[in-house]
Amino acid sequence: MPLNLITAAPPDIEAETTDEYVQKLRENLETAYRNVRESTQAAAERQKKRYDARVKLTEYEPGKFVWVFHPRSKRNRTRKLDSYYVGPCRVERRINAVHYVVRKTPQSKPWVVHVDKLKAFRGEIPKQ
Repeated sequence: MPLNLITAAPPDIEAETTDEYVQKLRENLETAYRNVRESTQAAAERQKKRYDARVKLTEYEPGKFVWVFHPRSKRNRTRKLDSYYVGPCRVERRINAVHYVVRKTPQSKPWVVHVDKLKAFRGEIPKQ
Protein backbone atom coordinates (compact mmCIF):
# COMPACT_ATOMS: atom_id res chain seq x y z
CA MET A 1 0.00 0.00 0.00
CA PRO A 2 1.29 3.51 -0.75
CA LEU A 3 2.49 5.49 2.22
CA ASN A 4 0.17 8.45 1.65
CA LEU A 5 -2.87 6.17 2.03
CA ILE A 6 -1.62 4.78 5.32
CA THR A 7 -0.69 8.09 6.91
CA ALA A 8 -2.79 11.20 6.69
CA ALA A 9 -1.36 14.51 5.59
CA PRO A 10 -0.20 16.78 8.41
CA PRO A 11 -3.06 19.08 9.43
CA ASP A 12 -1.04 22.37 9.24
CA ILE A 13 -0.17 22.02 5.54
CA GLU A 14 -2.63 23.79 3.30
CA ALA A 15 -3.00 22.53 -0.23
CA GLU A 16 -2.43 25.35 -2.71
CA THR A 17 -4.45 25.62 -5.83
CA THR A 18 -2.98 25.50 -9.29
CA ASP A 19 -3.51 29.23 -9.73
CA GLU A 20 -1.63 29.99 -6.50
CA TYR A 21 1.23 27.72 -7.55
CA VAL A 22 1.46 29.37 -10.98
CA GLN A 23 1.41 32.85 -9.45
CA LYS A 24 4.16 31.98 -6.95
CA LEU A 25 6.27 30.35 -9.68
CA ARG A 26 5.84 33.39 -11.95
CA GLU A 27 6.96 35.75 -9.16
CA ASN A 28 10.01 33.58 -8.41
CA LEU A 29 11.00 33.44 -12.08
CA GLU A 30 10.59 37.21 -12.53
CA THR A 31 12.80 37.79 -9.49
CA ALA A 32 15.42 35.38 -10.84
CA TYR A 33 15.39 37.01 -14.30
CA ARG A 34 15.68 40.49 -12.75
CA ASN A 35 18.70 39.36 -10.69
CA VAL A 36 20.37 37.83 -13.75
CA ARG A 37 19.79 40.98 -15.84
CA GLU A 38 21.27 43.20 -13.11
CA SER A 39 24.35 41.04 -12.63
CA THR A 40 24.89 40.71 -16.39
CA GLN A 41 24.63 44.48 -16.84
CA ALA A 42 27.08 45.09 -13.98
CA ALA A 43 29.55 42.61 -15.49
CA ALA A 44 29.27 44.28 -18.92
CA GLU A 45 29.94 47.69 -17.39
CA ARG A 46 33.03 46.36 -15.56
CA GLN A 47 34.37 44.78 -18.75
CA LYS A 48 33.78 47.98 -20.75
CA LYS A 49 35.57 50.03 -18.11
CA ARG A 50 38.60 47.71 -18.21
CA TYR A 51 38.65 47.66 -22.02
CA ASP A 52 38.37 51.44 -22.29
CA ALA A 53 41.22 51.90 -19.81
CA ARG A 54 43.75 50.22 -22.12
CA VAL A 55 42.45 51.04 -25.59
CA LYS A 56 44.30 53.55 -27.76
CA LEU A 57 42.23 55.16 -30.46
CA THR A 58 44.20 55.29 -33.70
CA GLU A 59 43.24 57.53 -36.59
CA TYR A 60 44.20 56.98 -40.21
CA GLU A 61 44.12 59.79 -42.77
CA PRO A 62 42.54 59.16 -46.18
CA GLY A 63 45.23 58.19 -48.69
CA LYS A 64 47.46 56.45 -46.11
CA PHE A 65 48.33 52.79 -46.48
CA VAL A 66 47.41 50.17 -43.89
CA TRP A 67 47.48 46.44 -43.35
CA VAL A 68 44.07 44.81 -42.83
CA PHE A 69 43.79 41.87 -40.43
CA HIS A 70 42.04 39.17 -42.43
CA PRO A 71 42.90 35.70 -41.05
CA ARG A 72 42.25 32.81 -43.35
CA SER A 73 43.69 29.35 -43.64
CA LYS A 74 44.24 27.23 -46.69
CA ARG A 75 43.57 23.53 -46.86
CA ASN A 76 46.51 21.18 -46.37
CA ARG A 77 48.69 23.99 -45.11
CA THR A 78 49.86 24.72 -41.61
CA ARG A 79 48.42 27.87 -40.02
CA LYS A 80 51.88 28.76 -38.83
CA LEU A 81 52.84 29.80 -42.36
CA ASP A 82 49.61 31.61 -43.23
CA SER A 83 49.46 35.36 -43.64
CA TYR A 84 47.00 37.09 -41.35
CA TYR A 85 47.19 40.54 -42.99
CA VAL A 86 46.09 41.72 -46.42
CA GLY A 87 47.56 44.73 -48.05
CA PRO A 88 48.84 47.24 -48.16
CA CYS A 89 45.44 48.84 -48.63
CA ARG A 90 44.67 52.52 -49.12
CA VAL A 91 42.31 54.26 -46.70
CA GLU A 92 39.56 55.80 -48.82
CA ARG A 93 37.60 57.59 -46.12
CA ARG A 94 36.61 57.54 -42.48
CA ILE A 95 32.97 56.71 -41.79
CA ASN A 96 33.02 57.36 -38.04
CA ALA A 97 35.44 57.03 -35.12
CA VAL A 98 35.90 53.27 -35.57
CA HIS A 99 35.02 52.43 -39.20
CA TYR A 100 37.06 53.05 -42.33
CA VAL A 101 36.57 52.31 -46.01
CA VAL A 102 39.68 50.70 -47.51
CA ARG A 103 40.56 49.52 -51.00
CA LYS A 104 43.38 47.18 -52.05
CA THR A 105 43.79 48.58 -55.57
CA PRO A 106 42.03 51.40 -57.43
CA GLN A 107 40.06 48.80 -59.43
CA SER A 108 39.11 46.63 -56.45
CA LYS A 109 35.89 46.81 -54.51
CA PRO A 110 36.11 48.94 -51.32
CA TRP A 111 35.09 47.44 -48.01
CA VAL A 112 34.35 48.72 -44.52
CA VAL A 113 36.80 47.72 -41.80
CA HIS A 114 36.85 48.30 -38.04
CA VAL A 115 39.82 50.28 -36.74
CA ASP A 116 40.85 47.32 -34.53
CA LYS A 117 41.60 45.35 -37.71
CA LEU A 118 43.94 47.98 -39.17
CA LYS A 119 47.68 48.34 -38.71
CA ALA A 120 49.80 51.18 -40.08
CA PHE A 121 51.86 50.34 -43.15
CA ARG A 122 55.52 51.28 -42.82
CA GLY A 123 57.78 51.01 -45.77
CA GLU A 124 57.94 51.93 -49.39
CA ILE A 125 54.65 53.08 -50.83
CA PRO A 126 53.47 50.65 -53.52
CA LYS A 127 52.84 51.96 -57.03
CA GLN A 128 49.21 51.78 -58.01
